[in-house]
Amino acid sequence: MLLCDFVTNHSRRKPSEVFARQGSRQITLEEAAERIDRFAGALIGEGAVVGDRIGYLSKNDIDMAIMFLAAGRVGVVAVPLNYRLSAAELSAIVSDAKIKLFFAHSAFLSVADAFRSEQPKVARWIATDTKGRSGWTDLESWFDSHPPLSSDHPRPDVSDVACQMYTSGTTGRAKGVMITHANYHASVSQVVSCLEHRPSLGEATLLAMPLFHAGGMQVLTLATYLGLTLVIHADFDSRIVVESLVENRIAIALFAPTMISFLLNEIGDVAERDWSALKTIMYGASPIDKPLLLRAMEVFGCDFYQSYGLTETTATVTMLDASAHARGLRDKASERQLASAGLPVFGTELRVTDRNGVPVSSGMSGEVRVRGAQIMLGYWKMPDETAAVLADGWFRTGDIGRIDEHGYLFIEDRLKDVIVSGGENISSKEIESVLIEHPAISDVAVVGIPDSRFGEAALGCIVLAAGASTPSLDDLVSFCRQKLGGYKIPRRFVVVPDLPRNATGKVLKRELRSKFRDTHDNLK
Repeated sequence: MLLCDFVTNHSRRKPSEVFARQGSRQITLEEAAERIDRFAGALIGEGAVVGDRIGYLSKNDIDMAIMFLAAGRVGVVAVPLNYRLSAAELSAIVSDAKIKLFFAHSAFLSVADAFRSEQPKVARWIATDTKGRSGWTDLESWFDSHPPLSSDHPRPDVSDVACQMYTSGTTGRAKGVMITHANYHASVSQVVSCLEHRPSLGEATLLAMPLFHAGGMQVLTLATYLGLTLVIHADFDSRIVVESLVENRIAIALFAPTMISFLLNEIGDVAERDWSALKTIMYGASPIDKPLLLRAMEVFGCDFYQSYGLTETTATVTMLDASAHARGLRDKASERQLASAGLPVFGTELRVTDRNGVPVSSGMSGEVRVRGAQIMLGYWKMPDETAAVLADGWFRTGDIGRIDEHGYLFIEDRLKDVIVSGGENISSKEIESVLIEHPAISDVAVVGIPDSRFGEAALGCIVLAAGASTPSLDDLVSFCRQKLGGYKIPRRFVVVPDLPRNATGKVLKRELRSKFRDTHDNLK
């Protein structure tokens, strides 16, 4: 089945159930099925064929969800675009993907206009509201100019590409990750199988993660699969999201850890709200601090799940389920499992290898490799890069981790973030987990910078807590020495107003390395 088929089937059972709600606008399942057919028919009428790429530049909205489902119905590949990128970066992706039709929300017409002249191969530029700009076609007028899709129109194969998601670019040039219909079906089935309380058709889920990210797409596919009502937020605002969670009686939500932090720290009465409808919170996309997790579990009082994965794995490889979270909350002996990424989801094989690809013993660190039906088809027009990460059918995650005696995966660092100093491998994540406990520090990232003596040295980039004074170098070194071996302790620190992050809160360490690679400043 294609994802759009679930909308059709749900609409036959409960046509008046709400498919999506955003502000004052909402559409039912029946209306969504009809709009998918109109969108798909217009794509065919425009001359789109299987394998063509279409781009959409927008914050989360109902039409973006419809576009993804409609494109999949006729074998056209959706390319959701990161609205936080510059015009030059967006233009590069449009060129790389060979986008045929370009859709944009009216809020981003100026951004698109900045590079339209560079894209003569885009056949049509379509906007939700043209605002009278020349060269743009109004979306509704475009719909009306083509008939809906005929019921007997050929269907794509499940092995065809459904979506091309561009990586965040934290390591350089963004890559087009090709995700197939079969990948999405496998991934959503794997996630649903982990849920102890499976939400029912018509219950509500929150979409506040961006749809250009694997996390946002996971919410969309889960809602489509189960027939949940999508409560869509253009972006994340902690105060608006808290009100929405309560007023819309959200049953299941997915957040990045930074979002959970904002909910708990920016909303003074968050613990006093009625969370009886909220059954499940899933979190992922970046590590979470244990104190933050324990507080969230106490405040919201629902099931918690941690999802570990990458864009290339259609979001999920392992899951730390609700039972493991509950054990960690009530049992000190099980609390260490809260630091793990959980167990492989069904149909997924996991192993940890040395640099030559040879599996290491249980408990030993190495690169995490994955095999399963949710692994991407490959990188768009990058055969060498694809071959490098899909060696022997196993996907190389680029993460350093270990698997304990119970099969739980512990992620220790990104391979590229391991600092090699004086011949020793040092985990930046391990140092960060210690420094974040310092009372003067509210946020921290540790990166490696060139060092003439040791080859590379650890640099701590710290954000001060509100009202805190800058700690001395001696103070930070002494604090770290309580938990870290001497060779792991940074001897150089810089104070920054905040850390550069991508849309889901992941720290952009490449930017920090570039900015501070030649720094000689230090705390006194």
